[in-house]
Amino acid sequence: MFAPSITDICQAVDFIHENASLGKTTYVHCKAGRGRSTTIVLCYLVEHRHMTPKSAYEYVRSIRPRVLLASSQWQAVQDYYLLKVKKSTIPGCMIIQKGIRSSDQRGWKTGHRSF
Repeated sequence: MFAPSITDICQAVDFIHENASLGKTTYVHCKAGRGRSTTIVLCYLVEHRHMTPKSAYEYVRSIRPRVLLASSQWQAVQDYYLLKVKKSTIPGCMIIQKGIRSSDQRGWKTGHRSF
């Protein structure tokens, strides 16, 4: 199982947060609903609900016991936590600091994003 890229995670978390700020619900899913979608949700929780990766995982598992992260997915959550919460530099994350590409903005304007 693979992890979403840090860029895709950032875009997805921003999308969820924007919807939540407007009182909207966002349904997060992947093929099995166990790994990639959980990665995104955990990253949202660590940034916007101020949870540690471990407490976010325990919280999600208490609601959806069948979630299961591959080591690469757990590492992506840890990297996101370091980047967004601890404000550390992570190799390969420079694109995030440069902003969203115009091709990404088309999806944001229509409200449809696929990660």
